[in-house]
Amino acid sequence: MTFFVGLDQGTFPAAGIQDPILLDEERERLSPALVTSADSLRENLWAMAGLLSSLRGRERGRVILSYSSYDVVEERQSFPSSLILQTARLLEGEFSLDYSALVARLPEARGFLPEEKGGEKPSAAVLDEIDWWLARLAPRGELRDGLDSVKSVFSGLSRGIFASEKRDKPIVSEYEGKIRVSPEEVCPLFNQDIVMSASRLELLSRCPFGYFLRYVLDVQKPDELELDASKWLNPMQRGSLLHEIFALFMRELGNRGEAVDPKKHEALIHKIGAEVVARYKEEIPPPSGGIFERERKAIEQELQIFIGAEGKRAERVEPLLFEISFGRRKRSEESEGMDEPISLICDPEDQRAFFLAGRIDRIDRISGNHYRVIDYKTGSYSQFEDLKCFGEGRVLQHALYSVAAEEILKKMKIDPAPRVVEGGYSFPTRRGEGKEIIIKEVDRGELGRLLSELMKALKEGRFVVNPEAACDYCDYAPVCGGEAAKERAKQKKDGNAEVFGFFNNLKKYE
Repeated sequence: MTFFVGLDQGTFPAAGIQDPILLDEERERLSPALVTSADSLRENLWAMAGLLSSLRGRERGRVILSYSSYDVVEERQSFPSSLILQTARLLEGEFSLDYSALVARLPEARGFLPEEKGGEKPSAAVLDEIDWWLARLAPRGELRDGLDSVKSVFSGLSRGIFASEKRDKPIVSEYEGKIRVSPEEVCPLFNQDIVMSASRLELLSRCPFGYFLRYVLDVQKPDELELDASKWLNPMQRGSLLHEIFALFMRELGNRGEAVDPKKHEALIHKIGAEVVARYKEEIPPPSGGIFERERKAIEQELQIFIGAEGKRAERVEPLLFEISFGRRKRSEESEGMDEPISLICDPEDQRAFFLAGRIDRIDRISGNHYRVIDYKTGSYSQFEDLKCFGEGRVLQHALYSVAAEEILKKMKIDPAPRVVEGGYSFPTRRGEGKEIIIKEVDRGELGRLLSELMKALKEGRFVVNPEAACDYCDYAPVCGGEAAKERAKQKKDGNAEVFGFFNNLKKYE
């Protein structure tokens, strides 16, 4: 008896994939003597036919052709080779036999589990250690339920299984972010040691579960240790470099008392840019001269876009302050501002306030005591394209910085009664196409009500996944499950209105 194993469709005669270095068509043009993928398939079939025909005597008495009917790696069904199909056709004399008819004629697939035969126990048929374990874990072909044993031995797995079971229930549990908290521990209205930022509040609006992981449990993504040899500056470093150049350039024009003129000041901004780039190059050596030169030219193009956008401003304003930090003790030499955070009151009746820290890229004087705040964005403007004012709480920087700028102007004794009537974002790069999005005077009462909603979520410990969150670039998707967590939240939303009502409330603040 002769056994042939591994005769599945993907293994024999072969997959028929062409050589990616030299394709069949190219081989045929070069020389008819070169072997193509079709030649290889025919050669394999010919060799197998020769092997089968060479069997003699007793060994020719019976031949068994077998294949693996299930791919355990890909977790999908696999099918027999064309050799098995052709063999069946020859044996039955039915040359129209197709794969569906062949599969119907094949015996039931056999698995890995040792089976009882006659009076034998499965352990009598084991060949190795794996068979021995399978015989005990799956007697008579039925897998034992070892969950209780696993939970009793592995406490960590036990807690994880318990959490998974809780998440599968219709009511939102503490394993999905609905937790009992002390307001004095997590809410900045009651804990003055917590200093908020615009990005922190925006994350709370965007996805409270992400906020919970980042700021309550202090879970952070590990720093990437592997450097990208194809780049000089990462996005954060590049953004800092551009912000510094913009600030130095606008300060210099302010000292001169001149408005931006692209033709007149092009040389100046490139001179400042070259000095800053040279310093960055000294501090952060580039991988190669070619990579540095490529990025240096790209930065020069960004500066050209910036100065062009500034020169096209219809209204003439007075650029007043740049890179103004507040509530941050460590400030760069180029920044201005103050060390103390700004105190914001959400509810005029309650009069509780929280502290806000940040850095305003630019404050312009429009006229008299009217001002505006601008934040430079070095990425795309798509997130802000349809912005009306608050973006359902996900875009708060301009509104928060409007309030902060008024306090800064007072404390710096620039204006005793300033009024910020505009706030927005400038996109002075190739990705941003030099666009600008400006929001007229923010309704402070509406801002206070929005902030109260956010503070209420913190006080009540409602840190659930947002069913409509954008998880594409979230560091915490591997923790919560990403799309699976969103889908679970959608299914539970109607049955847990008191928890998910937070997101409906935020939709009022467009």
